[in-house]
Amino acid sequence: AYIAFSLLVLSLIYAIYRYQLNRSLEQAEALRLKELDAVKTKLYTNNTHEFRTPLTVISGMTTQIKEQPEEWFHQGLDMIERSSHRLLDLVNQMLDLNKLESGKLQLHLQQNDMVSFLQYIVDSIHSLAENRNIQVHFYSEEDEVWMDYDADKIQQIITNLLTNAIKFSPQGGHIYLTTKVIPDPTEGTLKKQLHLILRDTGV
Repeated sequence: AYIAFSLLVLSLIYAIYRYQLNRSLEQAEALRLKELDAVKTKLYTNNTHEFRTPLTVISGMTTQIKEQPEEWFHQGLDMIERSSHRLLDLVNQMLDLNKLESGKLQLHLQQNDMVSFLQYIVDSIHSLAENRNIQVHFYSEEDEVWMDYDADKIQQIITNLLTNAIKFSPQGGHIYLTTKVIPDPTEGTLKKQLHLILRDTGV
């Protein structure tokens, strides 16, 4: 009888423990989903606003080319092409959000010169900056930095940082993207890190 009673009490305690554990897990999962929905909503909202700039550039350049084709044809087509690429990047970012949620987003690493790639990104953003009379500067301590990186992800990150800097900088402002190679603190002198520093004269 004592053994049966002890087993009954232990079973009851275990059942209560399992109930509390399941309830805690359900609450944690509900909170995680709520936070994920909030992040997704914010990202979708931000990306939706980002669509305005390239669409405005395309619309404005189309008008300029129609009114003054001799003056704006080549420059306008270049800006329209760059803005189209920006729109495509934004669409790909929104598609990546779905991949991120399902756990299917993967890195596609390739070894290349990061300095020349960053210069390419900065050059592609110049037309957007010129529309707001803002100068974008790129400085690198090293002429070349060969490393493994995902070109699409790096381009998304740096382009987002630059476009936000342009958005929040005043007319006639300056934006500075600089690189610095330093020893990896976890690896000593055996490994190095590339630090990217973005500064601007805006808020």
